[in-house]
Amino acid sequence: LDDSFIQNDRKLIKPFELDIVSHKHKLAIEFCGVYWHSSSHKDKMYHFKKFDMCRKNGYNLITIFESDDLSKIKSLIRTKLGLNKHRVYARNTRLEKISNKEAKEFQEKHHLSGGINSKINYGLKINDEVVMIASFSRSRFSKEFCYECTRMTSHSDYSVIGGASKLFKNFFKDYDVKKCITYSDLRFGEGLTYLKCGFKKTHETKPNYWYFKNDLILESRLKYQKHKLKSLFPKDYDDRLTEHEIMSNAGYNRIFDCGNSVYVFEKV
Repeated sequence: LDDSFIQNDRKLIKPFELDIVSHKHKLAIEFCGVYWHSSSHKDKMYHFKKFDMCRKNGYNLITIFESDDLSKIKSLIRTKLGLNKHRVYARNTRLEKISNKEAKEFQEKHHLSGGINSKINYGLKINDEVVMIASFSRSRFSKEFCYECTRMTSHSDYSVIGGASKLFKNFFKDYDVKKCITYSDLRFGEGLTYLKCGFKKTHETKPNYWYFKNDLILESRLKYQKHKLKSLFPKDYDDRLTEHEIMSNAGYNRIFDCGNSVYVFEKV
């Protein structure tokens, strides 16, 4: 896509190495083998530390795990470089309510985190093709907020200028939203688009961790909370052990991400 990228850069965040760097685009890319970047080999702040060092130097770091869908990662890189096949303006799109089934199928195809069940889905269409969807549900982690934006998903081939603003504006109006929260995965970007949609960044979470075995499929830690492990791994369970110790005995390893940026909308 571009010949400005260099490999194995040791200058930008010295003494750390970055796999790929473009000084032209202020973009860096890390490709992480899941085993060698697991907590057996890297401390829990390792990925965030490299992300933050890049950010302080004015660079955006994409942190890729080998378990990620590389076709979606390539789409993300094209978006970062402004090289998507189509560039459209939100004013030229048609706003529609989208069913949960259609939204989830769209997310599975285009969102880095896959699909999620959401009660409310707004979509933007060009002719009859969906080019962007915003999904909303009751807040999963905080009762302080009425709603959470659970997914903001663009078609892999489209850049929709002003799309997020149009989706949020209509959702806030239709549901008289007083408070809404959303999260941006720092492995892929800071989510600065939310600032243009009336949100304020409140903080960044600590790095989250994911469990995996030999198949390299990352699974949420919520699936393996300690109180659930007695029934999942009766042979390995010991109440005196921590969640991580029990999971380790069951043959699981874990990898830490970069954490999330947290954005909040409050109606004035």
